[in-house]
Amino acid sequence: MRILVIDDDDAQRRMLRGFLRKLDHEVLDAGTGEEGVAIAESEGELDLVISDIRMPGIDGLEVLRRLRAMFPELAVLLATAFATYAQAVEAAKAGAWDYLAKPLDLDDLRVKIWKIEGELGRDTEAAPDATDADGFIAESPAMRDVLALLERAAPTDATILLLGESGVGKNVLAERIHQRSKRAAATFGVVSCAALPETLIESELFGHEKGAYTGADRARDGRFEAADGGTLFLDEIGEVPLGTQVKLLRVLQERVVERIGASGKPISVDVRIIAATNSDLEAAVDAGTFRQDLFYRLNVVTVEVPPLRDRRADIPALIDAFLRSHTPEGQATPVLDEEAERALLAHDYPGNVRELQNAIERAAILAQAGRITTMDLPPTLTRGAPAPAAHADTLPAAVEDLERQYIAEALHETDGVQTRAAERLGITERNLRYKLRKYGLTSARESTG
Repeated sequence: MRILVIDDDDAQRRMLRGFLRKLDHEVLDAGTGEEGVAIAESEGELDLVISDIRMPGIDGLEVLRRLRAMFPELAVLLATAFATYAQAVEAAKAGAWDYLAKPLDLDDLRVKIWKIEGELGRDTEAAPDATDADGFIAESPAMRDVLALLERAAPTDATILLLGESGVGKNVLAERIHQRSKRAAATFGVVSCAALPETLIESELFGHEKGAYTGADRARDGRFEAADGGTLFLDEIGEVPLGTQVKLLRVLQERVVERIGASGKPISVDVRIIAATNSDLEAAVDAGTFRQDLFYRLNVVTVEVPPLRDRRADIPALIDAFLRSHTPEGQATPVLDEEAERALLAHDYPGNVRELQNAIERAAILAQAGRITTMDLPPTLTRGAPAPAAHADTLPAAVEDLERQYIAEALHETDGVQTRAAERLGITERNLRYKLRKYGLTSARESTG
């Protein structure tokens, strides 16, 4: 990308020039807002501008307004050590792509640049396979976008905030990030903030010294100390009390913890933070129940995990995976009958992936003669399920018949090799296996009748 850096601090400009050039970007720079606007006007073809806010002459907000007037699609990042909430709101209204806090977190900047590259179509890194080596399922474009971003952020030390409804798999994604980071060999700690009473959460997170409170008969490490060198996943971060948020902010800013009852020097910790919530943290900031400065510290790489109802393409492969995982070893995987499959595919899943997994586990236990019917599914899935086809000439039946023929032909033409057949059909091998069971196709010979 062609990037223009505008900052009156010579050292800051040099640092950014070197950093961005190491990432193979072409870099221009200016020492004042007026010079930056003039360069943008004369150069024309820019992809990104990184501008300080506080500068002599025209400030960064005015630079933003002028640039957006000339180039409405130009991405602009504003950086400052003196940001106020009002400035952030004003910058957002003026069209800033995002905000950078000084001193700059280069991991944060790198991730923001990745996102901008993705929006510009300059992302040269391949998206992950729909079903990767870990068996993680991402058939839907929405989930593949999530994985693509996480694959790029995982090797860095950037703080990651996972947003999404309960049951979408934020905990699974957090562990996946850890396993793909340079900390993979170290501890992956998990703290469910919502499950800890307010009286115990600080002791759990930061530890305590002997005699710190009644019952503290020995010193105890907190979760941050236990995860030193590794990753700590803070689930339901929005439930952390305001008093504890202050101490959590200190850990993020200074990388030190102070045990309850400690009188000595704070303890240094090297921990990567992944946080998750199903609540609206920005609304909590406005309501005064969540600290604005902590929100900004957590909001480095924010990933919204879509609910299952918005990624229905994942449902067949998830059903297939859960059926196999909940079938006892040595037994044949049960098959869904048409009505049961229809009910599973039509449901909106307010409980998301967790609800689907529980439904399949129940069905696998209750299934008789290797066949799952609607009687084996939870009642919430069968209420209001679409009625079965009245006769074989209905559109769904015709589509299924055609799909069966295509799969049979692909198997025949590839000598029954499932990998090649899946490639020919444009689906994943996992999805093909699911469809083979659905249509009773087990080999090239059987499939050609």
